[in-house]
Amino acid sequence: MKKIYLVCLTLLSFGLSADVSVEKMSEIESRVGSMSVNELQDRRSFLLREEGRMMAYQSSTQSPSTAKNASSRLAEIRAELSTIQKVLLGLVGAVAVNAITDDGYNDDVPPVITINGANPATVELGTTYSDAGASANDAHHGTTTVTSSSNVDTTAVGSYTVTYTATDLSGNTATASRTVNVVDTTAPVVTVTGDNPVTTELGATYTDAGATATDASGTVEVVTSGTVDTTKVGEYTLTYGYRCLRKCWNSF
Repeated sequence: MKKIYLVCLTLLSFGLSADVSVEKMSEIESRVGSMSVNELQDRRSFLLREEGRMMAYQSSTQSPSTAKNASSRLAEIRAELSTIQKVLLGLVGAVAVNAITDDGYNDDVPPVITINGANPATVELGTTYSDAGASANDAHHGTTTVTSSSNVDTTAVGSYTVTYTATDLSGNTATASRTVNVVDTTAPVVTVTGDNPVTTELGATYTDAGATATDASGTVEVVTSGTVDTTKVGEYTLTYGYRCLRKCWNSF
């Protein structure tokens, strides 16, 4: 698998060398030409790691100028890799180059995803959920881009999942997930309608203005307790409570 990658990389590098200035190519060829076989091998390994980082960076940036700079650097990296390959071929031959560049690495190991923040996470019903995200690192390619998908619905109490996915440059994919619990820990708000306190005449009929109640979980029914006796002068109290028509004010 490694030798196939080497050949493909070399062909790709030759194709991109046209994007590198004549001055830069001259500088690369001069520097590479003065290196020993061991130095060439070390430089090649370094450039392959940098190539992986730059490709990940290029795919994740939203800035056109940053993407352009990354593309320019990738062209230089691949031109230098191509030059190193040609110098090695001239120094030790094709068979030896394969032996030198085949370090026995077989990339079938997926990246490691690290979830940021709490897991599980808790968010209040009716509020906005902001995910803390995740990061990924690959042993061979370094920092790897992470994408996410989520079914979190903060309008309904329940347990939800955010799924993170990272794929390295060798096509190995890793996934991880965060549980997000939407909870309702806020009591309904009861609002008295009309005047409070209110006055009524002795012997008259008292009609209460009532109260309203709201809750993030949905409709709440107001329950009134207490009586007013208009046949006797005095002070009376009506107490307004609530009854949720569905589950409310409960932690998950």
